[in-house]
Amino acid sequence: MDKYFKKRKVKNMDFLGSIIAYPFRWINMISPNYVVTLILFAIFMKLVLFPFGIKQQKNSIKQAKLRPYETIIRKKYAGRKDQKSQQAMQQEIMELYQRENFNPMGGCLPMLIQLPVLFALYSVITKPVKFLMNLPELSAKVTEICKQSKITAGYEILQINDLIKIHDGTMALPKESEIAIEKIEEFLAQTVNANGAEMTLIEHFNKIKDSFTVFGLNLMEKPEIGDISILWVIPALVLVFSFLSMKLTRKFTYQPPANNDAATSASFKLMDYTMPLMSAWISFITPAGIGIYWVIQNILGVLQQYILYKLYPVPVMTDEELRLAEKELRGRSKPKKAETSEKESVSAPASAGGKKKNRQPASRKPSISAHGKARIKAHGAPPSAIRRP
Repeated sequence: MDKYFKKRKVKNMDFLGSIIAYPFRWINMISPNYVVTLILFAIFMKLVLFPFGIKQQKNSIKQAKLRPYETIIRKKYAGRKDQKSQQAMQQEIMELYQRENFNPMGGCLPMLIQLPVLFALYSVITKPVKFLMNLPELSAKVTEICKQSKITAGYEILQINDLIKIHDGTMALPKESEIAIEKIEEFLAQTVNANGAEMTLIEHFNKIKDSFTVFGLNLMEKPEIGDISILWVIPALVLVFSFLSMKLTRKFTYQPPANNDAATSASFKLMDYTMPLMSAWISFITPAGIGIYWVIQNILGVLQQYILYKLYPVPVMTDEELRLAEKELRGRSKPKKAETSEKESVSAPASAGGKKKNRQPASRKPSISAHGKARIKAHGAPPSAIRRP
């Protein structure tokens, strides 16, 4: 079952990757090297997703306008940490959102859209034969020849890098798979037609390597724990830029009021450090091109948020707005009491003349006629249930 879902997930990412590969391949054809391709493609994706960023910013503005009302509600339950009070507070806030047609999850859409794009781009970068050369059948053969040669690289881009090293003699195979060198040479000597150019596989692979090499840095490789090299700079850059982008983006983004809860503030601080560390670790175990794209995305993300911050400024809550919000919320609560008093008056029985019927209290003694008083004197005891007719 796990293998089935894994295959389905890979196929879905490859399908989305094949869509993204069209602009990526076109940009790669006109750019001098792969880093320029990544920069141009990142700008292209930011422009495509910019309308979603505008929607997210407008959603933040609407939430900022509701902040005075939310602050009054939170102030009402200040110091009450019991579960019942917290639930009542959240209920009032949600009623406020519903009354104003505000969806607090509306700003999450751009983030949800960017995640599959990032995963699809990951497939495009790590599978250059399938997406850049547009040869999906050959992509499967690369993986097959690497398995026969016991090349343990898990990504196609790393496998190609290893095949080039074996061909150049800069990488030795294990003794049990030395016989596979002849198969590798035969495989690399095959002639294929990719993007209208017919050449051998080794020529295509060297062309890919030249495109991935910038300032002598091969972006097809990944850092190694036992071998400290210049490639270690990329995860370090990812760590720094991820941390700075989180801080700067938060500065240019509306931050909703939070409870003065030590656990909540601690979780936010923990996220500030764990997310950049996770990004750095992912860029450490993947080809360097992924880390370069991550750095570019962080820079462009901060720039986009700054532009949105200037185009659509988020209003700042003032004391006057707070007083008006408090007065309005009080006004909303008063009519409810008036309605209940009106209902009570309507439900009271009335006589035919429109006046209320006066009922005698149950504790009041019945009135006795003159005839009854004479009988009391004669018999010495009051008769039971003698009432005035």
